[in-house]
Amino acid sequence: MHALNSLEIYESVDESTIINTLQQIVGAIATATSLLQMGISASHGASSAVAFTHGVHNGIIFTIVLAVIGLLIALSINNKNELRH
Repeated sequence: MHALNSLEIYESVDESTIINTLQQIVGAIATATSLLQMGISASHGASSAVAFTHGVHNGIIFTIVLAVIGLLIALSINNKNELRH
């Protein structure tokens, strides 16, 4: 984050927050757009309502798969230092 190097300490906190928020918004828009496009292309000439429904279903399945992967990774992490308290 070279852009933050030119800011004062009190300004860099706000700028970091803005950058993180923008990354989340752009990521959400890109994910929604790509999944809806997948649904449209998978519907092969069906109505726009059917294509939209396929895109929403792809989004839900994608989210569930990511959640399960995240859960498995979280359960596989074994921090022995935390257990010794």
